[in-house]
Amino acid sequence: MVINTGSTALTTKLLHDKTISTNAKSKHRKGNETTETEETESESSDSSEEDSDTSSSSSTSSDTRDEDGSAEKLIKKTVIRSTDPSPTTPTVLLRTIQGSNLFKSNVVAPTSTSQPQSLAISKSLPGDVQKLAVIKRNDIQPNSGTTTTEQPQQSTATPRSGRRRRRRALTICLAHCRYDIVRKTSEKFGLVEVSEDQPWNIYWTDYSVSLERAVEMRRYQIVNHFPGMNEICRKDLLARNLNRMRRNFPQEYDIYPMSWCLPADGNELATYSQTRKGKTYICKPEMGCQGRGIFLVKNVKDLNPFGRIICQVYIQKPFLIDLLKFDLRIYVLITSCDPLRIWVYKEGLARFATAKYRQPSSNNTENSYMHLTNYAVNKFSRDYVMDSEESGSKRKLTTVYQWLRDRDYNVEKLKSEIDDIIIKTILSAHPILKHHYRTCFPHHDICSACFELLGFDILLDHKLKPFVIEVNHSPSFHMDTNLDREIKEELLHDTFSMLNVKQLERRKIENEDRRRVQIRLANKVADMKNKASVNANKAGGDGLKPGEKDDKPIPTKLSPEDAQFKWENDNSGGYRLIFPLPDSEKYDKFLDQNICSIYQETAASQARANLTRTQLDEYNQKKRNDEKKRPVAHVTKDEKLRPESPSKSINRKGLSTALNKEGGSGLNRPIHNSFSSLSLDFGLGNKTPAGAPIITKEEYDRAKCLMQRGMLIRSLGIELQVYNLLSQVGSLKPTEHEEFRRKHGFAISQPGIYQRIATATTTTSSNTG
Repeated sequence: MVINTGSTALTTKLLHDKTISTNAKSKHRKGNETTETEETESESSDSSEEDSDTSSSSSTSSDTRDEDGSAEKLIKKTVIRSTDPSPTTPTVLLRTIQGSNLFKSNVVAPTSTSQPQSLAISKSLPGDVQKLAVIKRNDIQPNSGTTTTEQPQQSTATPRSGRRRRRRALTICLAHCRYDIVRKTSEKFGLVEVSEDQPWNIYWTDYSVSLERAVEMRRYQIVNHFPGMNEICRKDLLARNLNRMRRNFPQEYDIYPMSWCLPADGNELATYSQTRKGKTYICKPEMGCQGRGIFLVKNVKDLNPFGRIICQVYIQKPFLIDLLKFDLRIYVLITSCDPLRIWVYKEGLARFATAKYRQPSSNNTENSYMHLTNYAVNKFSRDYVMDSEESGSKRKLTTVYQWLRDRDYNVEKLKSEIDDIIIKTILSAHPILKHHYRTCFPHHDICSACFELLGFDILLDHKLKPFVIEVNHSPSFHMDTNLDREIKEELLHDTFSMLNVKQLERRKIENEDRRRVQIRLANKVADMKNKASVNANKAGGDGLKPGEKDDKPIPTKLSPEDAQFKWENDNSGGYRLIFPLPDSEKYDKFLDQNICSIYQETAASQARANLTRTQLDEYNQKKRNDEKKRPVAHVTKDEKLRPESPSKSINRKGLSTALNKEGGSGLNRPIHNSFSSLSLDFGLGNKTPAGAPIITKEEYDRAKCLMQRGMLIRSLGIELQVYNLLSQVGSLKPTEHEEFRRKHGFAISQPGIYQRIATATTTTSSNTG
């Protein structure tokens, strides 16, 4: 027989421990420590000695029912399995079971293993006791696992297996973000900030993202920068990309002032400055920001030819409001690059200079408060005006638009032109963005792995034509003024709303990844069966008769890209979509032009190749014309072709004889065949070949070049060094010394080494004689 907490010894021990804890609590309340301790020990000793005393066990069990269930927990944790039946009487055993809280009203039902044990206990009891056990057992609800007692208001406990798992909170990493407004906005969306080492869902940083970090990202993670966005956010790369597009599309890409990257484009800048007199140039560092390192020059010769800067044509006639120069900060959000989606925010900033504008001259080029509109520069001016929508140094974009409307300017046309500039600027770097994205995120199919909030700086000229000045990959979110707080809080709120962060649940995506791995590693039997069924359907025509149509509705489900776009469109807030639109077909030629490699042949390279080919053809034609103008020597039929030397040729035998005589050797040395046509007579002979006519200009140029070469040799001192070297070795003749003295006015009188050797030899021979 299996007994669950039915043994008398176990019950007595548990009641003993419970009695001690109960009396200890009452002893603490009454303050009689010694007396209560002695009574407790005497009661516990009596209960351990007398197992048949039912009155003491029943009184003790009634005391245990008054407690919070600590004895009940002890009984639940202990399971005794014994095959040897206990010698106790059935009545005592039943009372012991009742005292062990097995039939208590607020007890959770025993597990599936304890229910048969209780049944075994009840069947082993006598008939009258079995009836009582059955009554107590029927009070237990069979399904809910709880007992029905006099207290129906107590709630039942839910099994652990049926509990609903609590969803994990989404996290954001702001380790490299210095703006508190981003933290506050993320808290509103329920995002919990974590460190960089912990698992995160969103990574918001003020710096560009490296390719190494992008490759290591999981499917449930997104970052606030696209890898490769530096192609338009760095000043030098922006200039190169827009210059390349301008060479290919000169009219469409007239959206950027002429720019040169020094020192690489120094020659082009010098050529441009010579043809465009009176231009002013603004120079910026390659990776500068907040107006640091910017200066104006009137003459490009004042620039450091080896400095790494961006030289740009200064717009001397900008559009002015209140006689002040200003630029527009447009906030642009890119939610996807494959396919490309560009959104523009309804509100922005207009940043004004603090000094009245005058055209640049040598007197005011150093006045940064007049020519620069950066807030980081003008905030230190004493003329800076804070928090004034109508006359402040920083105003809303809508305020400027309203000012233009009041003066009958076409604001809608200006907005469309600004949108066109933004699209064309991003398209100039789209091939690189798309390549980096596909390389780093091949498995991100839930949503776009990146998003980018850019700040475009737009400058208007006096004709209200917009020009892009630069692009900021991390626009400032400082809250220095109430105007900043009003615009940027709403901007960030709408940006987080478009991200759809709820679908970035880590547990769900990881389970889906495991399921994909299992499917990938499973047997290919299912695929083979599917292929067989598809082939059977093709052979049987899908079970349809000829001319019959399948009218069964096909369930349609949005793809992740369509679902993401629908979410963005429904939660756009203050953003408006500018690309793609129904009329975006006009930008296809820019995309098609960039489909090939970025090292493809451009229009400029084609023009250079054509020019080179034309020049080569002209040179060849000129050469042919010159050959036609030369007089041709008339040769008679009887006159044979002569060798290069006009003298008569001698035979092989005569030549060998002459050579032997000159050499003083009687040996007949073999002579190569190439000497057979040569002559030893190096005179002019009877006839001279007709020479080319001498052109005066060419002869003058040749003489001039020879004079320049002589002057260069003398200026470098080469002639003097060679003269000194030859004088020391004694290889110069007296006539050569005189020639050098006549030309330079001096000569070295030191005897040469050969002369010294000859003198020494003569002296030695005379002494010997």
